[in-house]
Amino acid sequence: MSLQIVRNLSRNSRGMWFNSSISRVRMNMSTEGQKLTTSQYQMQQIISQDTASEKDKLNMRITSTIDAFKMHETDRGSSGVQIAVMTEKIKNLVRHFAQHKKDKHSMRGFQQLLSKRRYMMKYMKKNDFEGFKEVVKKLGLEREAVRL
Repeated sequence: MSLQIVRNLSRNSRGMWFNSSISRVRMNMSTEGQKLTTSQYQMQQIISQDTASEKDKLNMRITSTIDAFKMHETDRGSSGVQIAVMTEKIKNLVRHFAQHKKDKHSMRGFQQLLSKRRYMMKYMKKNDFEGFKEVVKKLGLEREAVRL
């Protein structure tokens, strides 16, 4: 494993360039045993879920949810998929509100999302009851389904 020194250049108040810090970047080995360049290593860090932002993590969870609930290869808008995606977004907002108790402005969007999911569940219950039961069971929404 080799180390590479990366200089971070910044401008001071007069517009002159200077070294703000010198950091060491590790050169990782890929699974095939070849060395990764710094940009490839940084890209690997961006892609990994450990260093991803909360929005990227949510998008990854939504993508995996879509893959789990799609009826065919290009399915993105069926009722089951929409209910599953809304449920992921709702779970994300619940985590957000646990940390940020005074965020009242996001609460309105949260309530709208709950309402949309409720209407979508009513629609699916009326038109595709077997699919509705399957989606409710997979997502663990039995309590919400009883109220419809």
